[in-house]
Amino acid sequence: MTAAGSASVPCRQRDALGGLPDEPAGVPVRRTARYVERPERLVTTRHPNSLTRVNTWVALLRGVNVGGRTIEMAELRRCLTEAGFGEVRTVLASGNAVFTDPGSTGTTATRRLKGQVETALRDRFGYDAWVVLVDVRHVRDVIDDFPFVTDDPAIHPYVVFGSEQAALDELLAAAPDLDLAAEEIAAGRGVVYWRCPKGRTLETPFAKLLAKPRFRTSTTSRNLRTLQKILSVA
Repeated sequence: MTAAGSASVPCRQRDALGGLPDEPAGVPVRRTARYVERPERLVTTRHPNSLTRVNTWVALLRGVNVGGRTIEMAELRRCLTEAGFGEVRTVLASGNAVFTDPGSTGTTATRRLKGQVETALRDRFGYDAWVVLVDVRHVRDVIDDFPFVTDDPAIHPYVVFGSEQAALDELLAAAPDLDLAAEEIAAGRGVVYWRCPKGRTLETPFAKLLAKPRFRTSTTSRNLRTLQKILSVA
C-alpha cells in the first residue's frame, strides 16, 4: 500500500518477506539560533556579536565499510571537523554524518557543501568519494511520508536518496520492467521508497538495478531505522 499521491509500481507478494544558565541582571545578551533535537524547533545560544541561523545537514556516504573500503567513524568526524563543519556527529558505521553550517540552504548551498565534503573525503582517505547531502528537515519529511508498512519483521524498509533527480526518475522508469514479485517501489519527494525481503537486499531485481555503475555516483540507500537514528541525533 502507498501513501496518497505517491506513484507506485504494483507487485505480487511472495511468502515471508537522537536553558541557558541564569543571566546577570541588567546585562543584555544576544543569541544565535540553531537546531537541536527536532529540526523544526529553534532554540537560542549565547553569542556576543551576531544573530545567525545555523542549518543542520546529513551527509550519506556511499560504499563505506563495504567492499574493502574501511573508514573509522572517529576519523570521519575528525575529517569533517577539520574541513570546517560544526558539531559533527556520526551514526552507525555505514557512513552517516550530521553537521552544522551557518550558510544558506537550497540547491546552490547543497552543491557547494556536497563538493566540500567529497573533496575532504578524497583528500583524507584517498578514494573517489560520492555523497548525497540533504537538509535534516528533508530527512524528517522522508520518514513521515514512508508509504509502506514498517512493522513486518520479514521486510527491509529502504529509502533511496539521489543527488540527481534524473537518476531517481530513471530508476522509477525502469521499475515496471522488473520482476517485482517480492518487493515494492514508490516515488517520494526527492527519493524512491523501496520495500524488499530480509536477506535479499543485494539480489532482488531492483537491488541489481541500483548496483549498476550509472547510479553509483548519485544514489545511496538507507534503512528507515537508520534514518530514524540519524534524526534522533540531529
